Amino acid sequence: MASEVRIRILSKGAQALLKDPGIQEDIGNRVDRVAAAAGEGFEADVQVGKRRTVGMVKTMTTEAAIKNAENRTLLVALNSGA
Repeated sequence: MASEVRIRILSKGAQALLKDPGIQEDIGNRVDRVAAAAGEGFEADVQVGKRRTVGMVKTMTTEAAIKNAENRTLLVALNSGA
């Protein structure tokens, strides 16, 4: 039987680490590599949220969205961000 496990980080130090500029840079580098591997029409973005830094790669053109839908381009490119 599976159960859901949730972890809450209450330490202000741990929360600060998740938004640290070094972490932002690392996540930025990773999403840049994924976007580059995905090809033209994909853009990397890093945002600092309320609790942590978030990196994402978005389709910026209709052609990129179609390419991603047909070929799972972003999923394939994920290994480039490691």
